[in-house]
Amino acid sequence: MFNKRKHASPQKRIDGLIGAGTVVHGDVVFTGGLGIYGTVKGPIAADDSLELQAKARVVGDVTYRTLEMHLGAVVQGRLRHDEPETGSVVELKRASAD
Repeated sequence: MFNKRKHASPQKRIDGLIGAGTVVHGDVVFTGGLGIYGTVKGPIAADDSLELQAKARVVGDVTYRTLEMHLGAVVQGRLRHDEPETGSVVELKRASAD
């Protein structure tokens, strides 16, 4: 009767959490889902998903696979999307003009 479409659901799994009022100094490297509610001073590298809540503050570069950034979150640094390796390199050769 009604056409139901499948929508991609947001990442629900959070393996690490930096809580509100928490300040972390130094590198934060995480495998899996990471949720930030507090402040991080230093670079972040999240192998999977990264969720920055409204009160999140990051002073440093952020590398992520998927990113959810809520209104009010602040990043003072560069955002870098880390695409997973998906294939091999193929060498292309120029065709001759015969």
